[in-house]
Amino acid sequence: MKVIVCDDNKEYVDQITGFFNRYTREHQKNFIVYPFYDAETMFEFFKKSTDIEIIVLDIVFVHSNGIEVAKRIRGINTKTRIFFISAYEKFAVEGYGLSADEYLLKPFRYMEFEKALSRVLLKIQVDKKRIFVENTDQGKIVIDLDDILFFETCERKVKIHTTEGLFTSYRRMKEYEKRLEGEHFYRCHAAFIVNLLYISQIKDNVVLLKDGSEIMISKKRRKGFMSEFAKYIGSLVQI
Repeated sequence: MKVIVCDDNKEYVDQITGFFNRYTREHQKNFIVYPFYDAETMFEFFKKSTDIEIIVLDIVFVHSNGIEVAKRIRGINTKTRIFFISAYEKFAVEGYGLSADEYLLKPFRYMEFEKALSRVLLKIQVDKKRIFVENTDQGKIVIDLDDILFFETCERKVKIHTTEGLFTSYRRMKEYEKRLEGEHFYRCHAAFIVNLLYISQIKDNVVLLKDGSEIMISKKRRKGFMSEFAKYIGSLVQI
């Protein structure tokens, strides 16, 4: 697992790196730690590295502000876990407002760090079932399953229609169908896999989505699709 530790105090960077190493020994969890002493330099690195899963970030820097940098990080990837550290309690509310996962006040001991890191890792474990890291025509992207409207085959490629835009993948439809087993998706047509979450209406052999898209239902898949959609609606009613 790749993580970033960013603090303009080298002693804290070394200490936290040591904490990650100790956690590895005690919990058999491997980390690759990238140390940074400047938030802007760290951000430039992060923009090119979509597989960073945790950022341990100080808030007060001489030439930048950790809160502002975290906002830019969230603009790129909402799933990277942000772990704020600071000597100032007053930044806690603002930090959590950015969906920060943890906020530790300096100085802190290994035991505090261990508990906080364990909570973050549990969240990541749950999230990994819900995320695609995909190579597309726009480079490597991170997509949350709940942001996907539908998949569409087009000239031996697959178009991924999402709430954030349209991406083209070079995988086969069968690969996506297999990957999505057990999720709220259904292949209602040879050319389409639809997210049941976004269905607003089913009219004859057409599925209407909340964004206005229309998806065809093939005759041979209609029975299975209607059954699966009924189960999905039933699960929502139970909730």
